[in-house]
Amino acid sequence: MGLAILAGALGLAFGNLEKFSEFSGAGFSAKMKEQVQAVLEKETENTPAIVQANSALVQDKTPEFKVLQSLADPKYTWRTLSGISKAAELIDVDTWKYLVQLIQKDLVRVGNKNKTGEMIWALTPEGRQVVSAHT
Repeated sequence: MGLAILAGALGLAFGNLEKFSEFSGAGFSAKMKEQVQAVLEKETENTPAIVQANSALVQDKTPEFKVLQSLADPKYTWRTLSGISKAAELIDVDTWKYLVQLIQKDLVRVGNKNKTGEMIWALTPEGRQVVSAHT
C-alpha cells in the first residue's frame, strides 16, 4: 500500500515538473524547477544580439570577470562560494561582493542551498554570453 502511494506521488510530481519548485512527501523530496532551468539554459544556444549589450558590463582580466569565468567552468552548472573563490583566486568576501554586482547586472543567479546548506550560484544566459564573447 505504501509503495503504491509513493509510486503515485512520484508519478504526479514528475508529471507536473513545470508547476513546482519544491515537493516533499512519503520520504521523497524534490527542489527542481530552478536547478533544472539553469541546466536547460546552459545547454541552449544563446541569442547573439544580447552579447554586445552585456559585453561592455565586464572587462577582461578584472576580478569580476574571473568570477564569471569560474562560473562558466563546463564541469559545473551550479557552484558554491568557496569553489568560485578558489577558481577565481579571490577571498570569499571579495567573491561575494562581485557576485552581488553580477546579479545586479543580470549575469549571475543565486539558487537554493545545496545539500550542505551553502548557497549555490550559476550564470544566466546573458552571463554565459559575456564569458563566451571574451574568450
